[in-house]
Amino acid sequence: MESENLVMPEKFVRDYLKSYSKRDLSVISLYDKDFMGLDGISVKIYDRESWIDALKHDYKEIPVPFKITIFDCNVQEIKHGYTLVTVISYWHIPIFENAPEFDKLRTVFLLALDNDTFKIVHLSNSLSLLPLNNHDVYPTELVKFLKHFKEGTFGNLKNQEEE
Repeated sequence: MESENLVMPEKFVRDYLKSYSKRDLSVISLYDKDFMGLDGISVKIYDRESWIDALKHDYKEIPVPFKITIFDCNVQEIKHGYTLVTVISYWHIPIFENAPEFDKLRTVFLLALDNDTFKIVHLSNSLSLLPLNNHDVYPTELVKFLKHFKEGTFGNLKNQEEE
C-alpha cells in the first residue's frame, strides 16, 4: 500500500510539469493558499501571488510549449499529510540549449494532501552546472574552464581598451 501512495504524488508532479511545459495557466489552481517558492535563478522568495505574477511573466518570455525530460524522481512521505517530491529534469528551451554550462534543473516540491489530490505548498528550483568531472560535488573543473575562458576573452578586450 505504501508504494501505491508514492505513485500518486509522482504522477501529480509529472502532470504538473507537463501542463507547465505546455504553458497552461491551469497550474495556478495547484498552488496552495500558503504557497512559498524559489525560482532557481534569482534570490527572491515568492508568496503565492508573486509566484503567479512571475509565472505569467515566464509564459510571456517563453510562450512556445517545450519538452521537459525527467531523469529522476524521488518521493518521500513526511508527517501530517505532506509529501516531498524531488525531480531532476532537463528543459528543452533555447536558454538552456544555448548555455552549455547549465546541465539540469533540480526541483523540490512540498505537497499537501487536498482531498483526493494535492496542493503545492512549496516549490524550489535550482540550476545545476555541467560537471566536467562527474565525481565533483562542486563543479571545480567547469569553474576553472569558465574563468580561463573569461580571462582569455574579456581580459584581451580590456587590454585592447587600455592601449
